[in-house]
Amino acid sequence: MYSLRRGFTLSETIITLGIIGIVAALTIPNLFHVYKEKQTVTKLKAVYSILSNAIRTAEEEEGEFSGFNIRSDEAGAKEVAKHLLPYLKVAIDCGTLAPNGNCAPKDTYLELNGKKRIGYFLNPTYYKLVLLNGVHVYLRGPDPLTSYNGKHNILGIYIDINGTKKPNQWGKDLFHFMYLADGIGLVPTGHPYERGHSYKNSCSSKFHTGIGCTYYVLKFKNMNYLKK
Repeated sequence: MYSLRRGFTLSETIITLGIIGIVAALTIPNLFHVYKEKQTVTKLKAVYSILSNAIRTAEEEEGEFSGFNIRSDEAGAKEVAKHLLPYLKVAIDCGTLAPNGNCAPKDTYLELNGKKRIGYFLNPTYYKLVLLNGVHVYLRGPDPLTSYNGKHNILGIYIDINGTKKPNQWGKDLFHFMYLADGIGLVPTGHPYERGHSYKNSCSSKFHTGIGCTYYVLKFKNMNYLKK
């Protein structure tokens, strides 16, 4: 007994391909978002470790940063760099200005909610450099942006995990740390003890500023605030 076998018709093939295309359109963007999120979490954790170790080693070798009387101006930014750069693996050192665009994007950074925040490109109160892993770092003296449990910080460190590439936005690729004396050390901005920019009031949804997202990402190991 013979059985008849027939292939798919053209219309059936087109329908099948259409279904595959729809499924791909729905799943690929989500997979890409998951990948980017994991990449951000991993890189932020790595930079936190790098900076913490560099500061600890610098203080062991040269004394505590609190004893250097660092100011919030250009001289203060240079003072921070002077003591910290020897303990970092630096690929590009742009100093307090970045006229060639290698160490800071020329456009203004945005808050998570899309509002314009600040441009670091030609701001001399930030010392700009690029680490060997491609992370851009902006060092400065005491930072009025944040405080921890009522204590003012000694220095502020801003990092852009993907350099001059977009989106150049708080909570997506721009994050912030503050360093304090008295054994507190390097603190990710957004800590609950930080009243002004706790993650609860600055990184609970994409409609917030995003300034406190550093603590959120390191604490919860995700970026779920982008979905709210």
